[in-house]
Order: sequence, then C-alpha cells, then structure tokens
Amino acid sequence: DEPRNEAYEDGLRRTIRALEAQKPGGDGVGVLDIGTGSGLLAMMAKREGASRVTACECFLPVARAAEQCIAANGMSADIKLVMRAST
Repeated sequence: DEPRNEAYEDGLRRTIRALEAQKPGGDGVGVLDIGTGSGLLAMMAKREGASRVTACECFLPVARAAEQCIAANGMSADIKLVMRAST
C-alpha cells in the first residue's frame, strides 16, 4: 500500500506547509485524525510538521493498538490519543 501512503503523506505535507504560510508567526498547525486506526496518518502529520496532533479512536482494541504503534515510533509525547467516540 506504499503508493497510497506516499500520497497521503504528500497531501499532509503540502497542506501543513500551506496552512503555515497563511499564518506566519502563528502557533503552528493542528491536526485531528478521527478514526485513527493504527495512528499512521497522525504520525505522518507529526512527522510533516504539525505542531499539535490529536488522534481519536472509539474501538478500544484498535485504540490500544494505536497507542502501542505511536509509542513504538517514539511519538507518545507528540500525539494526544483520545480513546472514545469523536462526538
């Protein structure tokens, strides 16, 4: 699934850069990943420069797996994981 993941990461990179350019000297760009699954897109957003990343997953077994994936990639302090419905 590498081509799709590369496209997602490229889209995140371009969007984060465009938002940063719109507010120079601002407080950065925040990303909300609803239905994070493994946390992959949240981690990509952080890697591409998002200053704040919140990942939300309501299915607890999947949320716990995301927590482990995020920790295994050294991003636990950088991504806020919310283990409940986004509503």
